[in-house]
Amino acid sequence: ITACARARRLGPRELSTLAWAFAKANQRDEKVFDTIAKHAEQRIDTLSKHQLALIAWAFAKVEHPAASLFGAIETKALKYANTMAPRDITSLVWALAKMPAKRVDKRNKLLDIAGKKIASNAELFTPFELATAAWACAKVGRSSTEALDAIALRMDEHVGDCTMWVERNDVQVQIQVLISWSYLSLGRKPPASLAGVEPLVDQLVNTIQPELQADAVWEYAVLEFVPVMFTVDNQQVLFGDELVVVGTAPQTGSWDIDRALRLESTGNDRLWRASARLSVDKHEFKVVLKKADGSVVWQSACSNYELDLTKLVALPNTLVSVELLNWNDTQIRTFLTPIAAGGTLTSETYDFGEGI
Repeated sequence: ITACARARRLGPRELSTLAWAFAKANQRDEKVFDTIAKHAEQRIDTLSKHQLALIAWAFAKVEHPAASLFGAIETKALKYANTMAPRDITSLVWALAKMPAKRVDKRNKLLDIAGKKIASNAELFTPFELATAAWACAKVGRSSTEALDAIALRMDEHVGDCTMWVERNDVQVQIQVLISWSYLSLGRKPPASLAGVEPLVDQLVNTIQPELQADAVWEYAVLEFVPVMFTVDNQQVLFGDELVVVGTAPQTGSWDIDRALRLESTGNDRLWRASARLSVDKHEFKVVLKKADGSVVWQSACSNYELDLTKLVALPNTLVSVELLNWNDTQIRTFLTPIAAGGTLTSETYDFGEGI
């Protein structure tokens, strides 16, 4: 390709597209990017807001140093940041956070502008754009409480169900890892809704970039999740019926029966079982029978069951077993079992009394 020779004759659109194409293909040709940087800086006043973001993203993607160009981009972007599209402002701040800043004060102002745009209009941003902005803020330690609150609220609008936002599972994992890492780095608890895609991280962590794999491992070390096994003794389940656990945790549907944890038959006509990884927190749940005809039967003899994992979990590598011995029993039995060795460690019984 004769990109270097032609760069001087290319217009702003062609320059930004060329930079994007090389970066997208992960072609780190130093001469090409040096040439693009030179001519882009010379024509900085002719670059549109989208072209500024595109060039900044491209150089950051291939990690090609261009301090003088980035200084010019920062200066011009400040003039137009308030009117930049969500896609462009998030791409820009991501690039500025990834590359050494020419002027830290200007970079921080752009991050603040992005935070204000998210805080006031989070619904205009895609989940990946929100994740990108959160990562940029965390990368440079620039926290915006309003923006982080808006991101959490936006994510929680579709609690535990990122398929409402994106279709590809690997993108869901990237969103979960980026936002969780960002919140934890800034000393914030990640949005509860992200736990709903947490099992995908287990399945697909090897499909994402190495740096995100490292972030995911770090998150697991910081966040506490424990495996919980639910076992229900129920003789009322007929062919075509479903037995589910629904509750406060995203893994149990956040009280949405359509996203509840589905119990599977153990081969014994009476026992139904399912497992999920729950955060070390206080959870409430009930067991619901979904009939084949579409009707739903809730437990009526007791109020919500309470499972306080903050009190129960005291050992690492431990499985929490929760047993409901009768459909409308007012008690659940909980006990701890080492995952590797097996055997019961402790046992407690909680009585929740009669329901309303």
